[in-house]
Amino acid sequence: AHNPDAVCALAGRVRRVFPHAASVHVVVSFSADKDVNANLVPLLDLVTGDRSRIIATGSSNGRLMAAAELALRINAMDACSGSASGSALVVAEAGTGVEKAIELARSDYLDLKKEKPQELKTMTDPVVLVCGSFFVMGAVRAALGIEEPIDGPFKEAAMRSVEQEWVTGTDTSNNQVKADRK
Repeated sequence: AHNPDAVCALAGRVRRVFPHAASVHVVVSFSADKDVNANLVPLLDLVTGDRSRIIATGSSNGRLMAAAELALRINAMDACSGSASGSALVVAEAGTGVEKAIELARSDYLDLKKEKPQELKTMTDPVVLVCGSFFVMGAVRAALGIEEPIDGPFKEAAMRSVEQEWVTGTDTSNNQVKADRK
């Protein structure tokens, strides 16, 4: 989700699907030319409570708002709302931001398990949500070990290559015959 309507719908869906989440960690990045403040409003509503956080991130793409600037906006909006959910964390790279969010979610779960085991029985696991610019999704996929999908004009060529490899037993990436193909 990278526009206000989509972010609002996403936030509503997260609230409906995970109404009793132990915590919500949102990893977010937006293009500088987007209506960042309007996008942040529903996300700030998701990170209520002392364990939930927003992690402002970015990438080397020049269209993205710098992570530090995004965090300043998040903190200013949070202070104005009076929710005081805590300062946004700044993590320069999206992949590292996702790793940090997972680390925080895991830590929250273990803390709750130790400190308030009875409360944890009524909660679901912590939620990590990544949204905003599609420019960061490559880094996110890499951090999670998810292979990049192939879209556009390269998909057909890639599929022909895979088909050729399957039919001939030839590895088209380095032209070696696969001896173990059955």
